[in-house]
Amino acid sequence: MKIFIDPGHGGAEPGAAANGFVEKDLNLRVALKLSDLLKQHGIKVKMSRETDVYVDLSERCCMANTWGADYFISIHHNAGGGDGYEVIHSIYAGEGKALAEAIGGEFFKTGQNCRRIFSRQGANGDYYCVIRETVMPAVITEYAFLDTSDVQAVDTPGKLEREAEAISSAVVAYLGLEAPKTTPRHWAQQDHNELQTAGILLSDHTALLDQPATEGMVIALVNHLRKEMSKK
Repeated sequence: MKIFIDPGHGGAEPGAAANGFVEKDLNLRVALKLSDLLKQHGIKVKMSRETDVYVDLSERCCMANTWGADYFISIHHNAGGGDGYEVIHSIYAGEGKALAEAIGGEFFKTGQNCRRIFSRQGANGDYYCVIRETVMPAVITEYAFLDTSDVQAVDTPGKLEREAEAISSAVVAYLGLEAPKTTPRHWAQQDHNELQTAGILLSDHTALLDQPATEGMVIALVNHLRKEMSKK
């Protein structure tokens, strides 16, 4: 099974930008995590971009077509006022519509409203290039609006990871694949990741999450917090 992941926008094309967030960056973060998750299920993955570069829409389609992808998933985030998720599929329905509905179902489980799952007619078939010019079933996901309070659905690394997990779960269920045998994620892992991203934890403490904190560790953490607070 080969799935092509397309992080929307990139480079000089930022996409939506609001509340301190830029769509192209969120798209890439979710896509990279999704790639890792799908590979754990033995799925081959190729991406239109893995860094902050611009790739022409037709080139993205050509890459997927040449590679022989079985499915095409384009990751986006929304703007323009509103809340909830949208998933777009081909006007010709088929597997693209079925996959879009599967992804929408998993998005709903995260607490997001279902805004719509839809297709759009253009002058020459599908309106959206990445759906019109790909030869495999293709969908576009729009998980949340960045310019309203809906941004709270994607405002931390943990929430972006949850978005990627929702897409992965939908794909795996749709394809009828077994979940890989993995160690359950520690209950404090998300908090650990967010503190590390914020610069409060200066190294990876994942292996120590169940270890008692020493007095020295507590002193160092409190002092680091003091320094961070003094910057405010």
